[in-house]
Amino acid sequence: HRLQRRLNDGRGVRMLYVTHDQIEAMSLADRIIVLDRGHVLQVGTPDDIYRQPVSPRVAQMLGTPPINLLRADQAAAVFRGFALPASGAARTIGVRPEHVALAPDPTGAVTVRVVEHLGPITVAYFAAPGGGDEVDVRAALAPTAAIAVGERFTLTVLPANILTWDS
Repeated sequence: HRLQRRLNDGRGVRMLYVTHDQIEAMSLADRIIVLDRGHVLQVGTPDDIYRQPVSPRVAQMLGTPPINLLRADQAAAVFRGFALPASGAARTIGVRPEHVALAPDPTGAVTVRVVEHLGPITVAYFAAPGGGDEVDVRAALAPTAAIAVGERFTLTVLPANILTWDS
């Protein structure tokens, strides 16, 4: 932003910056145009695109660790209290790792597969049943999270933090 302000210097000049780096895009931009193979997928503020991506593809392009994408039946098997869409339509469910809440549970549906201590966050990867398939689910946790491979948990997510797209 400093560079943009210095170059602009009150003249109302717009700056176009092209990058593949999501951190640069999110931190520098007032507005982002998400492109995929030359097609515009979404235009909006960084916050809008992160919180309300128009498709699973856009959702995958922003966020570290990456968003969890599941079929509705997988989400119902992984997240306690998750209800399938009333319409019965097949949907893709998106849950950002920072929105995954967990509770130790010796009979829980998910098992810790990998733990990565990354300084400011700890990322836990869970193996979970998912409608006949095993799926991986990521959770972004506090850097001091006491979690170990092999432990079992119950995962939940607040309904307001669930993204859905028609398949």
